[in-house]
Amino acid sequence: MKALKIIMVVICLGITAACSQLTQLTASNEQKLEHLIAEDRYQQALALIDNTPDHKPDYQTLQQRRASVAKSQQQFIKQTIRQSQTLTKQLEWQKAQQTLSQALSKNAESASLQAAFKTLETKQQRFVAQQQLALAEHQAFALPQSLHHTEKLLLAEPDDSYLLAQRQNLNTQQALASSRLKQQIDSDIAKQRWGSASRYLKAYHSLNGTKSLPKASQLINQQQKRARNQQQKQHDQDSLQRVEKLQQTFQQALNDQQWQTVQQLIPALEPSRQQYPVIGQLIDEAQQSMQQISAVLIQRGQEHYTHGRIDQAIADWQQATQLTPDDSDLHERLQRAIRFKANIEKLQQ
Repeated sequence: MKALKIIMVVICLGITAACSQLTQLTASNEQKLEHLIAEDRYQQALALIDNTPDHKPDYQTLQQRRASVAKSQQQFIKQTIRQSQTLTKQLEWQKAQQTLSQALSKNAESASLQAAFKTLETKQQRFVAQQQLALAEHQAFALPQSLHHTEKLLLAEPDDSYLLAQRQNLNTQQALASSRLKQQIDSDIAKQRWGSASRYLKAYHSLNGTKSLPKASQLINQQQKRARNQQQKQHDQDSLQRVEKLQQTFQQALNDQQWQTVQQLIPALEPSRQQYPVIGQLIDEAQQSMQQISAVLIQRGQEHYTHGRIDQAIADWQQATQLTPDDSDLHERLQRAIRFKANIEKLQQ
């Protein structure tokens, strides 16, 4: 009885499949088109439109729909690629591959889908390589300690199967990490990425000792020394250009007697005095000139003050403070003159 039921089910399924095929065979091209679009099989849909003979009744209808079908295909492809890119950012690599694979199975001739799938594979391979390298670098500093403690435990329990298996596993991981680090070091050296090469060489030395990879170590050290020398040379050139520019500005301010600017530039130029004697000489000359002019202004201001010309005295001494701001005696004179003027103005009120 049970066997009879199974036979009946099989017969029914066969009849259903046959009816489905018969329906497809007897369906109009427009119905077939709708079916293909519903399944996102735009490539077959376009082929159906292009291969329909012009004497068929639905030829014109299909031709009128071609542009919209092609547009729908483009939208479908763009949406699929965006979806795969979103999945890639979320590190859902398998889902991203499945999304593109399904779309490609229905639109195999799409250059955009093919390029997106190739790009996805490249990104995935790069991601895996980066993660493997990051793991190797981490293990380079963690594995030696783990192995060290395992060896100490084995001294107490030399026949412990778990510890023996763990030591074997650690040794295997260490060998794999060393191999990956060495490959990266060789790649960095070939591409002259000396900073990266030095970083992974440090990790490799942590696993295998500082005397390992002597040729690579020597080459990297030489290149890093050369890079430091070049950086220092560039720094010196930049410093020289900066000092020369400051010197020109200082000289111009001195020629124009812009004493406030001269005072502001002296602290910036002072550190270069020993390295560039001409700058030290220029600063000394500027300071000497300012002292001389200040002395003249102080003397003239004193004459004004003695003869009761308080405003003129204040003006001269204020100008002198710009030249010799550290002269405490000058500041006392100026403040005394300002107070004297204020007292006179009070009496006159």
